Amino acid sequence: PGSAESRAMDLKRYTQLSKMEESQIKDILSTTGGKIIATGKGVELYKDPGDSLEAIVKLAPMEAIKDAVNGAASAIDEKELVVNFLGGDDLILGEVLDATNELVVMMDIATKAKISVNSLSHNSIPMGTCSVCVTSVGEAASETSGVEESVAAGEVYYREGVWYTLDKANINTAIA
Repeated sequence: PGSAESRAMDLKRYTQLSKMEESQIKDILSTTGGKIIATGKGVELYKDPGDSLEAIVKLAPMEAIKDAVNGAASAIDEKELVVNFLGGDDLILGEVLDATNELVVMMDIATKAKISVNSLSHNSIPMGTCSVCVTSVGEAASETSGVEESVAAGEVYYREGVWYTLDKANINTAIA
């Protein structure tokens, strides 16, 4: 429904992920009118065609959104959504943007909803894997900072039963 342009903005490097309890995340989101809409996980698969002509290629971000859509809550009434991808060092931004476009088509999302995407690759996450967490964002909490500010902004990551967010204090300003 509709059309949109996908482009990379505000590329940042963080030194570490901040673990949080699910109850903390839900409390922060609920005080601002936000909530977790969906989570999913995916694994890459490259299958050699052998004697046939058909190779099987499954990309982790695309598999993650397929998993997320299966248990997703309706987002039709949400005005702003944040889609957060978490993967290993091999997570590719182009694959994330393609998966996000597909997710928007597959989910029940209002046409005029604002959708932001965060893509985080970290060396603590196994390569070839990816998870996605979709959150809705309500009114910004004016007196939050640190991890609470990130959660209130919808920047929430989920992987294998562990919840993460980021703290602006952990932005890596070193020049590579």
